[in-house]
Amino acid sequence: MAEANQERVTMVLEHRGDNDRGAILVKLENSDGMMRVEARHHDPDKGAVWAAIHHDDWIESHIATSLVEKQMQYDADSWVVAIETSRGTNPFAQYDRDHK
Repeated sequence: MAEANQERVTMVLEHRGDNDRGAILVKLENSDGMMRVEARHHDPDKGAVWAAIHHDDWIESHIATSLVEKQMQYDADSWVVAIETSRGTNPFAQYDRDHK
């Protein structure tokens, strides 16, 4: 998270989920306003992996909002973090890589 602070990445907790369960969704917004929605899952070979929950690399914000709303209907315990970043990278993914 220190790297995110150095780059002055803006993070906002949009929805507080359950402390013991619920997915974590990260809405990344890059400098051109396009978005990426990522969730963390476990890969048996790689461990914790962050990946987009959609097919395209970047999507329009209304599509991202719709995807998050759909996920919240499925799992109301989910956490949602919105991040504005000029590089379009997920600081949580970097943190996981750095702390293996």
